[in-house]
Amino acid sequence: METNNKPYVLTDAAAAVLSIDGAAKRYPGLTPSAIRRLVKSGEIPSRKIGVKFLVTPEAIETWLYGSSQPTQTEAAQGIRRLEV
Repeated sequence: METNNKPYVLTDAAAAVLSIDGAAKRYPGLTPSAIRRLVKSGEIPSRKIGVKFLVTPEAIETWLYGSSQPTQTEAAQGIRRLEV
């Protein structure tokens, strides 16, 4: 039986998702625990694959820049959005 030894290549769509830790590295003002809270509260849309939550950069940026009014989760956690 032949095996396929080709390297796995991410498509553009697959490369456009981040783990919570990956998002925290990409957006240094956000910690993994802050992103996790925002994901679990539904303020940042995500998909759960196995035990990991995946988010898109667009979802993070929409949350960061979308509104100047803090949400209840943000106010309770002392999280501030960036002013543009």
